[in-house]
Amino acid sequence: MAPPDTRTPPSTASGSTEQLDAAVKKDEAAAKPSGPLYGTDIADIRFGPTFGFKTTNQAINLHKAFVPVFIMLMMVAFNNYELPIVVYFVMHTCYALFWITIYSTFPFKNFEFELGNAEFWMTFTMANSYLSIAVALAWTTRELPPWRIGLALFSFMWGIFLNFVTDAQTYCMLKYRKGLITDGMYQRTRNPGYLGEVLIYAGYCMMAKSWVGWCVCLVWWLGVFVPNATKKDKSLSRYPGFEAYKAHTYAFLPKLTPFPALF
Repeated sequence: MAPPDTRTPPSTASGSTEQLDAAVKKDEAAAKPSGPLYGTDIADIRFGPTFGFKTTNQAINLHKAFVPVFIMLMMVAFNNYELPIVVYFVMHTCYALFWITIYSTFPFKNFEFELGNAEFWMTFTMANSYLSIAVALAWTTRELPPWRIGLALFSFMWGIFLNFVTDAQTYCMLKYRKGLITDGMYQRTRNPGYLGEVLIYAGYCMMAKSWVGWCVCLVWWLGVFVPNATKKDKSLSRYPGFEAYKAHTYAFLPKLTPFPALF
C-alpha cells in the first residue's frame, strides 16, 4: 500500500504564506510610531535624512527651507525693502538655517514619526501658517521705532539661546543617560524649548504692525504647545522623583526662586 501523501496542497501552502505575510505587515504597521515620541529612547530611533516626504521632522525641515524664499517673494510683491522686513528676513532665515543644521547634528526625536502623504502636506501647510507674519509685515510695516526693533531682537536672541541649547542638552543627555532631566536648562522650567520658541515668534510679531501674527501664534501656543507639554508631563510621570521636580518648576515660565547665587 502506498504511503499517505503528507505534502501540503498548493492552495493551502499559498494561503498560509499569505496569512503569514499579512500578519508580519500588521505587526510592522503596529510598531510604527504615529504620534510624538515622548518616552522613546533616542537609541531606538532611526532618523531619516534631513529632507524627504515621510516624517514630521522632514515636513518641518521643508517648511524651514521655504521660509527665506517666501519672505523674499513678499518683499518683491509689496515692493518693501525697508529696515523692518530686512531685519525680520535675517532673523527668520537664521532660525530656519539653524534648525536645518541642528537636525543633522542633534535631531529632535519627538517628531521623527512617519506620516501619510496627506498628513505630510497638511503638516507642511500648517507650519507655513507662521509665514502670515511675513505677509502682514511686508504689507503694513515700512518703519519702526528703534526701541521696538531692539526689543524684538532681544526676545528673538533669548529664544534662540533657550531653544537650541535645550535641544543640545536633551539629545546628549538622553543618548548617554536615560531618565528624568532636572538640571541645566530644565532646573526652573519643564519646557525651556517651548519657551524659546514662544520668544522667537514673539520677536517676529513685534516687527509687524499687525495683530495677524499674534493670533496665529496664540493658536499654535494654546492648541499645540500646551497639549504637547501635558502629554510630556504624563510620559515623565513614570520616573521616580517627577512629582517633586514638578512641584519645584513651572510648565513654561522659569521659576525664579530660589534666586541663583551671583556673587
